[in-house]
Amino acid sequence: MCFRSKSQKKAEESANLASAESRAAAELERQQVVRQRAEQKREDIQGALSQKSVNQGRRGSSGARGRRSLYSANTGAGFISRFD
Repeated sequence: MCFRSKSQKKAEESANLASAESRAAAELERQQVVRQRAEQKREDIQGALSQKSVNQGRRGSSGARGRRSLYSANTGAGFISRFD
């Protein structure tokens, strides 16, 4: 049989404690990175949405292509007058 001495047991316990602390620190670091990425994504999405709303506001007043009515097109005759 193989018995461990007290010093071997203490060394093993301290190694286990150190590895547990290391895992906890690594998990905390990973969570912080995930939070930073989520915040960056949130900012990017908010920026894209605000830019989209600005572009939609411009679309109606500047005459850029978008949804246009077939009944009253700005290019002359509308949809209905094409068949008269």
